[in-house]
Amino acid sequence: HNGLNLHAMPTSVQNIVIGMIIIFAVFIDMWRRELGDIFSRLVSRRTKS
Repeated sequence: HNGLNLHAMPTSVQNIVIGMIIIFAVFIDMWRRELGDIFSRLVSRRTKS
């Protein structure tokens, strides 16, 4: 919030920006978890053969 305050952003814009950052962080977390699942499936296939 401090950086947005220093740039004189209105409170409503600050709330929108913070919400977008949270949504983006959740998306990145889900994407990393999905990539980890794909990688572990590939590794398990290679170790079985």
